[in-house]
Amino acid sequence: MTEVRTFGDNSITRHFHNRLSFAIVTGGIGEFILKGGRQKASTGSIVKIAPGEVHSSGKPTGASHFEYRVFYVADTSIQRILDAEEQKPEKSISFKEQISYDVNFFFNCLQTHQGLVRETDILYQETMFTNLVLELLQSHSNTKVQLPVIDSRPSYLPVIIDYLHAYYYRSISLDELSTVSGRSPGQIIRTFQKHIGVAPHVYLINLRVIKAKELLARNISISQTALDVGFSDQSHFHRYFKRINHVTPGKFRKSISA
Repeated sequence: MTEVRTFGDNSITRHFHNRLSFAIVTGGIGEFILKGGRQKASTGSIVKIAPGEVHSSGKPTGASHFEYRVFYVADTSIQRILDAEEQKPEKSISFKEQISYDVNFFFNCLQTHQGLVRETDILYQETMFTNLVLELLQSHSNTKVQLPVIDSRPSYLPVIIDYLHAYYYRSISLDELSTVSGRSPGQIIRTFQKHIGVAPHVYLINLRVIKAKELLARNISISQTALDVGFSDQSHFHRYFKRINHVTPGKFRKSISA
């Protein structure tokens, strides 16, 4: 679950959640009441709160604009991700620092938050979310998470690639790829990033766009092409096609028929 919060009030009501939460500050300077007392957080910071920890929502300091984006992660989601990685944390989740700055993780959080709000593709959502949770636990928490290193090109990678090529037009989940390959979702993500250079959902999107170009060259309509290659709607198809090819589907089709 995610939220975007923009604050102009001075609410400091204390409360707690039964799930892990963390936020990135995307605008202004604000203040949170955490277990260490009142703490300031400015643009670019990451605020991390363990389950059951009493805290306040952020409030702006002064009259400045203050905005942050929040992630809520249920215990069942964390357990499912760690079980797949065969990780058994020794204790409940806690954090090294409640407010910290990490440019790469901040960018990953922002990209994931925007994607979870905007995208409907299940492989996109699952890949981004799983990767983010593992990075949070491995690099920012006191939980011991030791993920296996991906060295040589594994034999299960071609199996996944062949599966994506065979069923690119369907809604493919990360769990589905895990079942096909016999590897955890996290391992699949790390394998693709190391040996292909992109995450599984990015590979699938590029594959769909390649297939779309073939259909457009056969004079199939743009709307029909979008559906045939697996995009949820024409606007998603248009955005990704232009991002990859630097031209709209309509202009591409005209250039082929000219």
